[in-house]
Amino acid sequence: MIVGLGVLLGISVSAVPALETISAFGRKQEVAINSQTIIVEVVSKPADRERGLSGRTHLSVNEGMLFLFEAPGLHSFWMKGMQFPIDILWIHDDRVIGVTERIDPQIGVPESELAVLYPPEPVTRVLELAAGRAKLLGAKVGDRLTVRPLAGRE
Repeated sequence: MIVGLGVLLGISVSAVPALETISAFGRKQEVAINSQTIIVEVVSKPADRERGLSGRTHLSVNEGMLFLFEAPGLHSFWMKGMQFPIDILWIHDDRVIGVTERIDPQIGVPESELAVLYPPEPVTRVLELAAGRAKLLGAKVGDRLTVRPLAGRE
């Protein structure tokens, strides 16, 4: 199954609630990496993961979308319906295992010709960020991420 592109980073396993306790859209969390914090929308249901950031017009520099998967895998992503470039952090548990920067939204490319992106190894989470944000974070393979609920902001 190809997942729609659109969010950011990883998490400490103990800091992430069970998938069944997370609502489809609108669940916000904080992701911390390299002493910086990003507010992410968490998606865990297949339909929400497939939609991703498709149809949105932008993503602010301190926002992202965090995709959670039930099991590690080579979960694929594409830019169907995307209107802006993004960066992707590929995450296994709480460690970055890959970074893909400035992914072209491929506007006008027929769906059958859209590029499909894969992580370098199985992932449990994928973080989509605004293009250029991975560089601003100094994100690199091996970085550790933590995720926590937005206390009092939901």
